[in-house]
Amino acid sequence: MRLFALLGGGAWTLLRYEPAGATAIAARAGLRIVTVGMNRAPRDDGGHLRAAYGFAPGDVAPIRPDGYIGALAGGEAGLREYLERFV
Repeated sequence: MRLFALLGGGAWTLLRYEPAGATAIAARAGLRIVTVGMNRAPRDDGGHLRAAYGFAPGDVAPIRPDGYIGALAGGEAGLREYLERFV
């Protein structure tokens, strides 16, 4: 599956890669939360997402409505201010 096909378009998406637990960021209007990893569906079987974007387990990234990655953080705590400001 291609990343663009997974994320769709036109909406903010929080992409979580191999998270250690439940999301600390609550879903809200205008924000979808998608979790991807090696051992969960949707799967990153070949590690392509990890290789292409430098994702590591626990990383999260807000994907802007235009499909670009807005930021890449090592955890959800650092994204709170970003999400409050832009989403």
